[in-house]
Amino acid sequence: MLYFTHSEARYNHRNEDTIAAQPHPNEANVLLCVLADGQGGRIGGAVASHIAVQTSLEIAGTSSVTQLLDRTTWADIVRAADAAVSGDADAGFTTLIGLCVADDRVSGASCGDSAVVLVSNNHYTELTAKQRKNPPVGSGVALPHHSRLGLALARRC
Repeated sequence: MLYFTHSEARYNHRNEDTIAAQPHPNEANVLLCVLADGQGGRIGGAVASHIAVQTSLEIAGTSSVTQLLDRTTWADIVRAADAAVSGDADAGFTTLIGLCVADDRVSGASCGDSAVVLVSNNHYTELTAKQRKNPPVGSGVALPHHSRLGLALARRC
């Protein structure tokens, strides 16, 4: 499995992004991917992105693969991350994408304006195209989107 990430510092030349990709603790062939882009120009974006990613990975790591392939589980994970971020006095706001890749399936949810793009056979699909930017993770009322995630992938990507 081949994947790429890209992150750039924007405001004040500080990068407030947190990205993690790791195998599921109980299923080495299942990849957990989480990305959070802390809101720049505001206090606490880096803290928010770190908490959101760590919370998401902890919950996903204790969930079964069957649960993780149900995209509503990922919406619950994003909501739990939102609650964790909003409960930390030092945290600001962040985007959040959480997903798992298992065999020929991708399932996940997102909130914000970060993106996941699937590239296969010279074709690309933005899996996060219809997500909501606001309210952000950290507000306590984030609205995760999962309708484009949960695609069946071609066996050869």
